[in-house]
Amino acid sequence: MEDTLKFIDDVIAEYNERMKSQPYQINLLEEVHMHDNGQRKDLSGAKKKICENAHTRILERILRFQNRDGYIFLKSLIDYIQEKSRSESWSNILIETPLFESEFNCDKTSGRIDLLIWEEGKYAIIFENKINEAGDQSNQLARYISHLCQSGFSEEQVFVLYLSAEGIEKEFKQTWQLDGVDYKESFVPRFFDLSYRYELLPWLNDKIVSSLDSLSGQFNLESAIKQYVDYLKGKFGLRENEIQIINEILKTTVVGNSLNSKLQWLDMRIEAISQHITILKKKADSSNDYSSELRRARLVQEGLYSVKTKIIQQEVGNKSFPSYEKHTIYYDRICHFGYVVTIHERQYLLYIYQKKQKTSQKNNHRFGASVISIPIKGERIDDVARRVFARLDSKSKDDWMISYFPLGDYEAAINKIKQVLCDVQKYIESNA
Repeated sequence: MEDTLKFIDDVIAEYNERMKSQPYQINLLEEVHMHDNGQRKDLSGAKKKICENAHTRILERILRFQNRDGYIFLKSLIDYIQEKSRSESWSNILIETPLFESEFNCDKTSGRIDLLIWEEGKYAIIFENKINEAGDQSNQLARYISHLCQSGFSEEQVFVLYLSAEGIEKEFKQTWQLDGVDYKESFVPRFFDLSYRYELLPWLNDKIVSSLDSLSGQFNLESAIKQYVDYLKGKFGLRENEIQIINEILKTTVVGNSLNSKLQWLDMRIEAISQHITILKKKADSSNDYSSELRRARLVQEGLYSVKTKIIQQEVGNKSFPSYEKHTIYYDRICHFGYVVTIHERQYLLYIYQKKQKTSQKNNHRFGASVISIPIKGERIDDVARRVFARLDSKSKDDWMISYFPLGDYEAAINKIKQVLCDVQKYIESNA
């Protein structure tokens, strides 16, 4: 651990020195440190992050915006979720005259919903904000759903958006169960894990910021959204100028003579920093949330991922398919690198992964190339795609196409991906 801390310190020291020549960086949200009472705490060991309630209020204000075309940002978010989830249930939400209430008070036993957006008799959308990774309360989502159903909504009219920081890392069951009723399975088509890092931030950046130029006279709105986007990028170590500087520093530190050794060295550093981040999260309490340390660690970790991605992209040599950047696949796999390919208007993820869990059986801790449907759950590879992905050697019980390789053998996995991508490209060209 001392080696990891020194590595982070050395990189950040060089980063701070190079940042002196960059344009002055200021973000008002990083300075006001909004908390539950809306005030900044200047005491020793003060918190350095925006509380979840403040994040919810900011999101609510953005979604409340309307013009002659209606609630365009709320409609955009619902369309985005439907696209990502590929669940037709979200298309049943028709936005006309929505009501908004943050910290919606259900009743004494059901608790408070972080944000509720609804129209009587039509739909109710529960926003559960966990950006600061608070734990789930017992029966939490089940209590909210039950209350709304007792208030006149049918179960099919209730939707749940779970706002996680970087995606749900493990199954959570207790939040879905109440009085012998388990809502988990029935809500699969109406539940979405809207992670700030991988969904909400890209939506704000790609869909909303890009539309601001067409909204004349909305200076305050544009300024607020751009500040919030910049704040989230800073939180997750994703500011473009920062990543560029970190990349320039890190690419000179990579150790190894071969492709495998370089990528394994990067894996070692990424995993060590991941363990450090986990420790920091566990140590966080009411007096110190370790935001500064978390930001430093995440900035270096994102830089390591970026360097690794560039090395793999250079080896693959195929830029015609969009890359897939989400680091965690399912709950037990780390996605080292992936491409999204489209066959018959359906998306598939071709990726290199390594299982997280360690087992006593060496063969069960494998490193592989795999093809799965997007979304991750609930779909199967169709017959056409199965023929296109025929170079992958085996099929799992869940209908994934997989090739396994010895742990850490990136060269074999990358070669396999190159072959499959060539097959996909040939198929696309022959059916154009």
